[in-house]
Amino acid sequence: MLNWVWGNVDLEDVNDHTRMRLALDLVIGAYNPIARDVGRRAVRNWDSEMQRTTNRAKKGRKKLAKPIASPS
Repeated sequence: MLNWVWGNVDLEDVNDHTRMRLALDLVIGAYNPIARDVGRRAVRNWDSEMQRTTNRAKKGRKKLAKPIASPS
């Protein structure tokens, strides 16, 4: 891990992408003993946010008017 971190310092700019990549490596890397727990919690949080967002979108929808019957 340290080889990857310190080996590429002069090759890459330190920007948001690099920081995020390093953070993800630290959090979900095989050397992190709680990586699986972090992953499970992230999925659970994602699912609850998606459920909340979906429910909010359903509540905000307006009912459509019935289509006008065309004269036969």
